[in-house]
Amino acid sequence: MIQMCCSKKTGICLRGLTFIFILVFCSAAPAVLSAQSFSGGQSALVKIILEPIEGNISQSLKNDLQRSMLNFMSSSERISLYLHNELVDQVSWERNNGLLQCEMPDDCRALLMRKYGITQSLRLSFTPRKDGWLVMRLVMKSDKSERELLESLPEEAAAMSLIENMLADMLGSRPVLSAGQGALRVMSFPINAKVFVNERFLGYTPLHLRSISGTRLEARLSYDGLPDLKQNLVFPDNCAESISFDLEKKRGEVLIDSEPAGATVFLDGKEAGTAPVVLRDIIAGEHRLKFHLPPFEDTEVVVEVLPDDLVRVKHMFQAEAGHLEIVPTSTKNVEIYLDGGKVAEGMYKADLPAGVYEIAVVRPGYVTHTRKLRIQPGERLKLEPELEPGLSLKPGEKSEKKPDYRPGIFTGVASVLALGFGIFLELEAQDHYANASRYVEVSSNYKNERDEGFRTRVGGGVLMGLGAAGTLASIALFVWAPEKDVVVAPATDGESVSLLTRFRF
Repeated sequence: MIQMCCSKKTGICLRGLTFIFILVFCSAAPAVLSAQSFSGGQSALVKIILEPIEGNISQSLKNDLQRSMLNFMSSSERISLYLHNELVDQVSWERNNGLLQCEMPDDCRALLMRKYGITQSLRLSFTPRKDGWLVMRLVMKSDKSERELLESLPEEAAAMSLIENMLADMLGSRPVLSAGQGALRVMSFPINAKVFVNERFLGYTPLHLRSISGTRLEARLSYDGLPDLKQNLVFPDNCAESISFDLEKKRGEVLIDSEPAGATVFLDGKEAGTAPVVLRDIIAGEHRLKFHLPPFEDTEVVVEVLPDDLVRVKHMFQAEAGHLEIVPTSTKNVEIYLDGGKVAEGMYKADLPAGVYEIAVVRPGYVTHTRKLRIQPGERLKLEPELEPGLSLKPGEKSEKKPDYRPGIFTGVASVLALGFGIFLELEAQDHYANASRYVEVSSNYKNERDEGFRTRVGGGVLMGLGAAGTLASIALFVWAPEKDVVVAPATDGESVSLLTRFRF
């Protein structure tokens, strides 16, 4: 191993010129990523793990330094940067899934680093001096080499102004973002997931990308044995950001409804149920929903399912209207009903949403015209129903056969009147016969009274005979009453009541 110390004035020591040569070689051909072109390979990447910051400084400064180091190194496309806590989570996950056979934490970490080719570790630490100053130490370490940079600080706040320069010296170059360019560090759990952008394979997580600021790309992360995850990547403005995706615990629920209800729902091209429906254990991310409900047009929407959350989606169908016109041959006393509700008198014209409708044209004394029709989007329908005499029924009503006692009543009343008038005439006849007895039989008055009495008695007898026959007929009409059509409508209590106001003779 070659060891070299630099000027004491700067406090910088160097170990391992071999490492410098490797970094210079790797920096010779940086990958350039734009909105139109991507770097696809990772064979030349230097894989580095960023260790936790050590030393007696404030936690807020540690957080700021960690974030600054992460963003600085995320801007470099020749580095694949891992965080310490990400490796800890990966070790636990692989041990639980039987992918890593180890017991001691240090042994597990070493196995994982070898498995994924992580060759370097970067650690920043702070050590107090007796004079109150701090020694800021940045160490890059591998199995075969170690490089260390030192700076003396009068106070801890000065660390933020030095950290980027120290990183640039340690890495051998300073990653520079062009004007209007942004960088992203794409990380996943578990690590080493494949990253596809526009279905083009770019590499494995963690993956550093560059593109024009504001560029939005559709990325797909894939890991064997886990569902793929699709996400939109948006590049920041003139800076670097780190984003991480959990491929294992991304599940959510979707409550789907439609108006009108009953739409068939398809999730990503597969039938999922009939709205309203709750879809469970859906992979988090964007999914495509299709609603199918004739006669409406099929509608597709994109929904983003959130992990461990319930997303509500309700689709309101809006079909193109059709036109319906109903003009009966006679509009006098005509009522027009649509789906059981009265909508017009005489004639009806309206634009209606596409669908199926039931119409009824009602006129007292005429048979009700009923029809079920389907209106297609943009269709114009005109109906000219011709009504025929008969029983009229409103929607919800029906006709039943009922005994008709009116003929018996009319016959009975006429029979009573005939009997009464016949009896009256019989009494008149008796008066005429009594008057005739006062005259001489050969006189003309006698003859006139007798003749008048005879005619009156005959008339009374005929009427009483008719009355008696009518009484028998009336009794027969009550016993064997003829049937009539009676309108029956549902009552408020669910039973049927007869409406005797409209009937058919």
